[in-house]
Amino acid sequence: MDAIRTMLKRSGLADIATSGLPPQQINLIKELTRQDGLTLNELSARMGLAHSTISGIVDRLEHKKLVHRRPDPQNRRYIRICLDQAVGEVYKPPFPITKDNPVGGRAGARSAT
Repeated sequence: MDAIRTMLKRSGLADIATSGLPPQQINLIKELTRQDGLTLNELSARMGLAHSTISGIVDRLEHKKLVHRRPDPQNRRYIRICLDQAVGEVYKPPFPITKDNPVGGRAGARSAT
């Protein structure tokens, strides 16, 4: 957990690291800063957690008004999970996430491993 908070602080997401959110909620927000509008199945695969666990995390974040669900414009049977607009603006990494910089944020930031 401390390693996650350290990586978030170094990646320009210090507010999230000190927010008091549980690690799974922080990880979900981090995934949505990488690619907003993921489905529950996509989040489940990326985070390695059960669909029902992801749904519960999204429910709690939705209750806190940090994320919201919206229908997929191409296929209304799918629901996309999106960061709330204000959260997306605050927590958007300042540099793109790449293979060499997997957590985004400042170029040259060291990993917490």
